[in-house]
Amino acid sequence: LCRLMQSNEFGEVFVDINIRPPFFTKDVIGFAIQSATILKISLEELSLVADALDITGFEDYREFLKILTKRFSNLKIVIATLGEDGAYAYDATDDQEYSCAGENVSVASTVGAGDSFSAAFLHKYFCGSGLQLSLEYANKIAGLVVSQYDAVPDYIVQGVN
Repeated sequence: LCRLMQSNEFGEVFVDINIRPPFFTKDVIGFAIQSATILKISLEELSLVADALDITGFEDYREFLKILTKRFSNLKIVIATLGEDGAYAYDATDDQEYSCAGENVSVASTVGAGDSFSAAFLHKYFCGSGLQLSLEYANKIAGLVVSQYDAVPDYIVQGVN
C-alpha cells in the first residue's frame, strides 16, 4: 500500500480508519490519515486515534476533527459517525460544518453499518450531491442496514434521493 500511494497520484483518497484492536499501530494510523483527503471515523474510534496521535485537550469530536485537519493538511473532509446520534462532517476547505440526526430505527445488527455508510456517502458525494445531502443519504442507508440482520440486506430505497 505504501508503494502504491507513493508511486501514484490520486484526486481523492477515502479512508475509513476502521480500527480493530489489536490490529493497528500508531504508524499505521498516521500513514492512513496522512494518505487521506476524506477521513471517516466512528465516535468509538476517536479516543484510540487521539491516543495514537498524542492529541489531547479537545472538548468534543467536532474540535478533535478540526485539530486533525490542522495537523494533517491533506484532509479536506473529516466525517464522524455518531451511531444513533447521526453523523457530522467538517469541510476543512471552506471551514463548514454539516450534521444530520440519527435514524429512528430498531437496531437488529450493526454489522455493515460503517461500510454501507461509506459506500452511500461516496456514491452521492462523487455524483455531485454536496456534503450535506451525501451525509444524510449515507446516514439513511446505514440506518436501514442496522435495522436488518444481514450486513447486505435486500432492499428498495424509497424516499431517499
